[in-house]
Amino acid sequence: MDMSGPIVLFIIFGGSALIVAMTLFFAYKREQMKTQERLTAIEKGFSPQAPESERLALLERLGALDGDRHAGYAQTPREREIYGGLKTLIIGLGLAVALYVGVDEEVAIWGLFVAFVGLAKLAVGFIMRRPERASGPDA
Repeated sequence: MDMSGPIVLFIIFGGSALIVAMTLFFAYKREQMKTQERLTAIEKGFSPQAPESERLALLERLGALDGDRHAGYAQTPREREIYGGLKTLIIGLGLAVALYVGVDEEVAIWGLFVAFVGLAKLAVGFIMRRPERASGPDA
């Protein structure tokens, strides 16, 4: 009697459940630490948050802000769509290769499915219109 199928399923689903549980636990602990830090700051008479200018200066030093004060890489919906499509395409191709090498070529089609979703997101991103640039003295 071959028991490898149920064992593999248990490892995959058990591992996934463990990852989700750990992520939720550490997110809870992080929020708990932030709350404790705020309460301690209030007890000592400090402002619980840094002023906006200090936070922006810190983010600029870390390179998280560009000249327009927008955090992150993709700022417009078009850029987010292209960036997400590129990530999904790369993940899908990697998954297809891993499944082709590790399992079977019939299973690798699922990785290609994910890659085609990424291609679709890329196509939508390139079809979307670019945002209009403001013209005038404020631009």
